[in-house]
Amino acid sequence: MIKTGGNYDDIYNYRNSRYFIKSVIEARKNERPDKDMVIFAGACQSFFEAIIASRSKFCLITS
Repeated sequence: MIKTGGNYDDIYNYRNSRYFIKSVIEARKNERPDKDMVIFAGACQSFFEAIIASRSKFCLITS
């Protein structure tokens, strides 16, 4: 989370979450229907709700 950001629901208050989301969306575009793709995305202080909503299977949450 960016220090000056106060709104936890604004993707632009997170440094890299929008890039994780873009990566998940691109990976899903290339997903083969006959294969199950499991995507782990995210990191500390990620907007994990948005990453999961972008069809990531798991978001890595560490403390």
